[in-house]
Amino acid sequence: MSKNKLSDFLNTTKKRVRFFAYFLMAVLAGNLDALVDYFLHPEIPYFDQEHFVVGSIMCLLTIILCTLLESNIHESSDSSSLSPGMGYYVWFIAAFWSIIIIFSLGWNIVRQKQEVFQVALNEARTIYQKDWVYYRWATEHDGLFVPITEQTQPNPYLDHISETEGTTSLGKKLTLVNPEYMIRQVYEMQAPLSGIRGHITSLDPIRSENAADSWETNALDQFEQGATEVSSVEEIDGQPYLRLMRPLITETGCLKCHAQQGYEEEDIRGGISVSVPMSLLFSIYRKDVFL
Repeated sequence: MSKNKLSDFLNTTKKRVRFFAYFLMAVLAGNLDALVDYFLHPEIPYFDQEHFVVGSIMCLLTIILCTLLESNIHESSDSSSLSPGMGYYVWFIAAFWSIIIIFSLGWNIVRQKQEVFQVALNEARTIYQKDWVYYRWATEHDGLFVPITEQTQPNPYLDHISETEGTTSLGKKLTLVNPEYMIRQVYEMQAPLSGIRGHITSLDPIRSENAADSWETNALDQFEQGATEVSSVEEIDGQPYLRLMRPLITETGCLKCHAQQGYEEEDIRGGISVSVPMSLLFSIYRKDVFL
C-alpha cells in the first residue's frame, strides 16, 4: 500500500472515529435529563414530554458544537502554520469543554427539579400539620355537635355511642361530628378551591370509602415497619401529584370510636394522606429552564 493510500486510509478511519464520537456525545446529551430522572425520579416516565423537549435542545447544541469542532479540525489540517497534532489538541480541549457545559446544564436542570419537589413537599407537610392540629383539637373535645344540614347528616357509624344527638335552647337539632367526619368534610371543601386532596384512611376502615388505595396501602405497610413519613410523585386522574402520608397514632380520645375495633393507645390505626398538584410547579420549572 502506497504512502498516499495509507495516509488516506488513516485519515478516513480517524474521521469515522470522530463522527462516531460526535454521535455518542449527541445521544448522551439528548438522553441526559431522562437518564438522571430514571435513577432519581423513577416515577417520571422516560419518554415524558419534558425529556423530549430538553433532550432535543441539548442534542441540537451538541451537534452545533461538534460541527464547529470538525470545521476547526479541517481548517487546522489544511493550514501549514499549525503542527500536525495541533488540530487534535484543539479538538480534545473543545470536546472536554463541551462535555462540561452539557453536564453543567444537566445538573442545573436536575437541581431546579429537586427544588420544585422540595417546594411541593414542604407545602404538603404544612397542610398535613394544619389538618393534624384540627384533628387533634376535635379529638380532645370528643367531637363536635353541629346543626343537621343537607351536607352534615347524622353519622350512621356512631350508633354505638350513646350521645350523638342534641338540641339547642331554641330547639335546633344537633348531631355529633367525630374528628374523621370533620376532616373529610374539610377535604371535600378544599379540593375544588385549591386542587389539594386529602384522605384519612386505614387498612381496617369503619367506613368503606375510607379504604386505602394501592399507594396508601404500601405506605401503611411501611409505617408498620417503622417509617414515619412516605412521599413520592404519583399520577392521579392523569395529573402529577406530590403525595405525602403520615401515620395516625391512637390516642385516648380516639378510643371512643375505635376501641370496638381492638385498637389500644399508641397503635397505628391508619394515616392521613395529602396530595398536592404539581402541574403549576412543573410549568414554572419549565419556564425557568427554557428562559
